[in-house]
Formats: sequence, structure tokens, C-alpha cells
Amino acid sequence: ATDQMSNLPNEILLQIFGYFCLHCQDEYNQSWDSRPLRHKPHRTRQRGDLKSWYSLDRNTLYSASLVSRRLRDIAQSVLYHEFALGHGDSWVSRLYTWQGRLASFMRCLTQRPDLAHSVRVCYVSTSLF
Repeated sequence: ATDQMSNLPNEILLQIFGYFCLHCQDEYNQSWDSRPLRHKPHRTRQRGDLKSWYSLDRNTLYSASLVSRRLRDIAQSVLYHEFALGHGDSWVSRLYTWQGRLASFMRCLTQRPDLAHSVRVCYVSTSLF
């Protein structure tokens, strides 16, 4: 499967990886006077005893970035499009560690200016506090 995936054009891979990005799914609202992300309800409501749907999407992109250098470059560019801790009802999950995520994200951006240029949305839900 990896060999077949490596033969796909970058544009197709970007579309596939975009499925796991709120920004690419057009949940980004460009209006300055409203919330930066519109919540589209997912199939089921987030339960506290299940992994956060947001973390599952992030983990998918992270895993893709470990496959090869080519997939890493594409997946990481999408992975860093947005940072949206607690978006929607994902904050309900008790299985996702929210602490330190923002600091880790910011540290990565200072070390990787190429990824900093990819960021389109940074959002932290007040529900986490």
C-alpha cells in the first residue's frame, strides 16, 4: 500500500491528508468578527471515555509523516495548518493530554520556520480551562 501511495501526485496526497485538517475541511471562517473555526458536528458526540476525535486526526497526519521523507513533507505541511485544542466537543475527552500541547507546538515552530509558514489557524478552547 505504501508503494501505491508513493506513486500518487502531491496534489492528490494533499487532498487526502486535508481530510484530517479542520482548515482544509473549510471549517476555517475568515471573518474577523467571529470564531476562527465553525464546528461541524461529527458522527457522534465526543465521549469522555474515548480518545478525542481531534487527536485521532492529528495522529493520522503524524503517522503519515513517519512513512517516508516525501510523505513527511506533505503530511507535516497539513498537520501544521491548524492548532485547535479543544475544538468543538473534543475537549470532553479525558484520554487526551492537553497540557503542554501549545508549548510543544510553539517550540516546534521556532525550530522549523518552514512549518511556521504553514499555520493558518491557532485556537484554544476556553472549555479546557
